[in-house]
Amino acid sequence: MGVGLMMSSEFQLKSLAIEAFRGFRDEARFDLDASAIVLTGPNGTGKTSFFDALQWVLLGRIERLED
Repeated sequence: MGVGLMMSSEFQLKSLAIEAFRGFRDEARFDLDASAIVLTGPNGTGKTSFFDALQWVLLGRIERLED
């Protein structure tokens, strides 16, 4: 399982790489270096998995999956 990220010294998330994490079997890379990000797609394509990975990287846990 892997989730990687690159940040500047001001803690600006610039990219996110996800592999073997929830809905992501193969590596997927996301460029986040923009003022706005729009994530779209049909059900089952990894939108929630993307946000779970992002929350896991930033907080060390996925709040919606906790008791």
